[in-house]
Amino acid sequence: MQAKKRTRRILDAGCGTGLCAGFLRPYAKELIGVDVSVKMLEISKKKGGHDYLARTDLSEIVTYPEGKFDMIICADVLVYFGAVNTVLRNFASILNPGGWLLLTVEFENDPAVTSGFKLYPSGRHKHTDDYMLKTLAKAGFPKPKMLKHARLRNELGAPIFGTLIAVQKPALVFG
Repeated sequence: MQAKKRTRRILDAGCGTGLCAGFLRPYAKELIGVDVSVKMLEISKKKGGHDYLARTDLSEIVTYPEGKFDMIICADVLVYFGAVNTVLRNFASILNPGGWLLLTVEFENDPAVTSGFKLYPSGRHKHTDDYMLKTLAKAGFPKPKMLKHARLRNELGAPIFGTLIAVQKPALVFG
């Protein structure tokens, strides 16, 4: 088995308590975790998985750490946003050419949801695939390399289904 290469500058966007850090660490030369919640960042800091942690509002680019990233992971975070256009534009602006954006959203499959997303009593939004594809395209991303439906987690004993998306920022743009 080939050893993993720690070559990427990775942003764990909405890192929460640091659940993804252990999975990301083998690939990261620098792993930066950001979250809007100071309490979550404190828990993540105690776990010690990130090189750097910062309080960041994903919808406000001025709060992001400086520099570009080779990979952005945004797992179980966009459920707290209805419209995700600003967040995806922000991600596109800090992602290196050829870099990867990996994200999850809860899957909305109700055809009556015409806005592309809907807020549920859980306090979380679900997003349609069509909305996510159109919003990614408007942010400058091409068609995702992967769009897959899967069980994201269990909540109160019931499965929560979502969409996993992996999209690569174009390395070359021809005008």
